[in-house]
Amino acid sequence: MIFSKIINKLYYLYNKYINLMFKNRYIQKILGFILHIELKNIIYVRFIFGSLILVGEKVTYKIGLYPGSLEREILHREIIAIQYPDIEKIIVPVVIKKIFWINIIKMSTYNKVETTDIFSTVKVLQEPFCKYKVSKKLFLNDFEIINNGLDFLFKEMKNYEIDLFKKYIESLLLKEKEFAPAHGDFHLGNILQKNNECSLLIDLDCFRKLNFIWMDETYFLVEYILNVKYNDKLSWMEFVILILNKDEEALKYIIDNQYINNEILMYEDMFILYYLDRLGQELMYSVDVNKNWNTKFMKESLKFMVNKNA
Repeated sequence: MIFSKIINKLYYLYNKYINLMFKNRYIQKILGFILHIELKNIIYVRFIFGSLILVGEKVTYKIGLYPGSLEREILHREIIAIQYPDIEKIIVPVVIKKIFWINIIKMSTYNKVETTDIFSTVKVLQEPFCKYKVSKKLFLNDFEIINNGLDFLFKEMKNYEIDLFKKYIESLLLKEKEFAPAHGDFHLGNILQKNNECSLLIDLDCFRKLNFIWMDETYFLVEYILNVKYNDKLSWMEFVILILNKDEEALKYIIDNQYINNEILMYEDMFILYYLDRLGQELMYSVDVNKNWNTKFMKESLKFMVNKNA
């Protein structure tokens, strides 16, 4: 536990130092010279998960400073271009090049989406994904990311709890038979707009060929509620636990939006799957995750499963 905290602190300080370093205009010029790119009028700098993001007034660069950085996004863009042309129409177009081991993604600078009816915008952006909807039977082993989350939780569970979890997830898969491609990290920050034109998506690192058809909408709704209703003072883990505890305020936010329409699964079922999916995804990037909230999630979800089967 102490070692984990030390690693996290070092990781935080390292990222902070990198962010400060690349905000220096002389460093930007040197980087631009080395990579043969023109870095002008940089207004925002962020270093995250091995990639440097430099947002200029007209042009934005994502630079994979670590070997392998951005490869997942580049691969997913190639897959989308070949297999999902309707989805390609709603993602921000980019130019990709590689110098040494460094992947570079160049795109025009877009603005954050501005609309009074964000849910209508989200529905429009979800339509191309739903065009590739399939009805088929999938098994637990077909969900790599959810399995990542389960494997992490199973380390802290007893054998009978593991069996209960597996049987529960498998029972949901017997009911749920509609799946579609998914953005995988669908939230307001990944929806951009230019000159009040149609909205487009960025960050394809987490794209999935198949996921629950409602998963992207759930990702969006949770982040929207945390931002608008809780002023970002609550984590997504805490919110799911509130749902499992049937917290009236949290459930009201879900029901009032009338956003997620699922006649097959209960809200608790959907948010357990969402938790496992997001946990598995964060484990691919994060140094550490909150162990206390995971312990509470295991306790509350197991209690829900037992009561549901009673």
